[in-house]
Amino acid sequence: MHTAIALCPDRASKLRYLRSILVIATVKMAPAHLLSSNDATVLEQIFDPESAPTPSPVTIDRSLPTFPHIKVYSTLTSLRSTEILAIRAAESGDINKALQLLTSAIDSTPTYCSAYNNRAQVHRMTVSLQDEVEMDNLFSQNEEIREKVLKAYKDLTTAISLATPRTATEPISPQTAKMLANAHTQRATILHTTSKHFAERPKNLEIPRELEYLGNDLGAWEEAASRDFFWGGRYGNELAKAMAVHTNPYAKLCGSIVKEAMKKEIGEAF
Repeated sequence: MHTAIALCPDRASKLRYLRSILVIATVKMAPAHLLSSNDATVLEQIFDPESAPTPSPVTIDRSLPTFPHIKVYSTLTSLRSTEILAIRAAESGDINKALQLLTSAIDSTPTYCSAYNNRAQVHRMTVSLQDEVEMDNLFSQNEEIREKVLKAYKDLTTAISLATPRTATEPISPQTAKMLANAHTQRATILHTTSKHFAERPKNLEIPRELEYLGNDLGAWEEAASRDFFWGGRYGNELAKAMAVHTNPYAKLCGSIVKEAMKKEIGEAF
């Protein structure tokens, strides 16, 4: 997303790099001409994310099939009809019927990404109705809630995997872009909410296998959430785009380093 992230191969290196250039720029108060053009660019993009180079826009092609893998129009029509019935059932409060309909669509056509996305939304809805405070918390004290949130996470991951183009420049349909924006934003919300409850996680509660790669590093969870918000924004969700900037862990780290450095430089009154 930002030049600083692209420069370094791993998270530890990124943090060391950010800390080093911030020390140069703040504690030592180096004149601008002592900073390399690359360092100056990194700093500018961290503190003013809007100045960062905009990634190439998603290429929309209205002539493409609505969703990848579904080439037969009659199949898509049938699946969409089932989805509409499921959505109506959910809106009327019949959550079980909605889940049954979406599951039947998935069972009949496992490559239909939209059904996974909508089923995840219904799983999240069931948690919201049960305990709104615990919505999207993978570390909930309530085992039933944890299972539902994890089901939503898995469905979103499947939807994203099925719909994501092979390359950043490969064109996609408007419907696929909208679905990806929704799926990434929902998954980001789960990761972001869970990271907020990280300190409350029961000591005996294991991290779900699907998320073991994030480990016990809070920063890794925050980074994963920010990354999903970024992709949600790139595919068209404006709220996700704003959240990607707001949740960027490197921007927050830089802010804390600058504040600490300024305190040392001009006193605790800062």
